[in-house]
Amino acid sequence: MGIDTKLQEVGLGEKETQVYLAVLQNGGGSVMEIAEMAGIKRPTAHIILEGLKDQGLISQTYRGKRRVFSAETPDKLCRIPQEQERKIRELLPELNALYSKDSSKPVMRYYEGKEGLVYANEQLLETTVSEYRSFTSMSAMLTIYDEAYMDDYVKRRIEQGIASKTIRIKAHEVDVDSLIGKPENKRGVRFFPGDEILPNIAALYITDTSIIILSSKDEYYAVIIESIELVTLMNLMWKTIWNISEKS
Repeated sequence: MGIDTKLQEVGLGEKETQVYLAVLQNGGGSVMEIAEMAGIKRPTAHIILEGLKDQGLISQTYRGKRRVFSAETPDKLCRIPQEQERKIRELLPELNALYSKDSSKPVMRYYEGKEGLVYANEQLLETTVSEYRSFTSMSAMLTIYDEAYMDDYVKRRIEQGIASKTIRIKAHEVDVDSLIGKPENKRGVRFFPGDEILPNIAALYITDTSIIILSSKDEYYAVIIESIELVTLMNLMWKTIWNISEKS
């Protein structure tokens, strides 16, 4: 039984399967490019892509003024009802093999709203083995996440053995115990030199394989960029600023 037949068994339609596999194997593209890859008409591809995006199987961003679509990790298929999960698990090795076919190609994903920001924040724990680094404004972060979520998140991070090193804005600190820089929180904190920085700035996180940008509630978006070259550059910049930053 082919992979396309198996995908149809777990709930995707025939043309949905064609489009999904085209995006997965080729790294995505514009509606026209994906329609050509899948061998279907452009209007049909557009409708199917919107449906796959609603299911969380693909994401949308922009290349100039043109919309482009890329695949989320095949694990997102697990959002399909639980009774179909067993069949999906059987498919994952084959799907992941397709997804990883061109690991050198950078990928950018864009998310909006509270759900998107929470999802992007959770990816810090998915794409880090031992330590992530960041530039943050804690007052801006608490416009998105409440203290209960942050306390639970830090607890899970510590349980996974992941440390956090962050450069923050001293004037924008908050009195939340789990966010303090101390060994018990596996968190190192230093502060930007000077205080002439607006309170609501985007946070930037550097993981092992990606850059994750989280806005404040004013703009309400998140961006995940998977690029080893960009990670290398941002690590160099972060270390340079860390060395001249004020110790907490």
